[in-house]
Amino acid sequence: IGTAIYGYSGTPALEGMAKKHMNQDVQTKYNINANVKKAMNNLQKTRKCCGVTSYKDWATSTWALAKFNNSAAEMNGRIPVPESCCNTTIVGQDFARCQKLYNNGQNVSYIYIDGCYPRYREDIVSYMYSIGAVGISMTLLQ
Repeated sequence: IGTAIYGYSGTPALEGMAKKHMNQDVQTKYNINANVKKAMNNLQKTRKCCGVTSYKDWATSTWALAKFNNSAAEMNGRIPVPESCCNTTIVGQDFARCQKLYNNGQNVSYIYIDGCYPRYREDIVSYMYSIGAVGISMTLLQ
């Protein structure tokens, strides 16, 4: 029964923790941790998404700031995004073309604009409900 209760009641806490860590990954860890960078790029490519809640999350990241000599003034409202945000349906694998056409936020039709967290959240909820279902099944079998 405990597993079933955890599967259903633990979901909001796990969702909050996942979103917090994903924000940290985009804001600071992407720029300094190769494993985080690889995981985030993979998530953005496979889920066809960009950032946590939207592509704009990258605007305040240390990775984006580093692209402009760590100067917010040089960024001047521009929003660089990793190549993994490029919409491959439109530009194929030509990431240089994608970045040129996207032009640091001037033309968002070449990138995925929706954030990854809503898609990742679906996986978390599904996983937690599966745990709950297993718990209920085990209880019924006993």
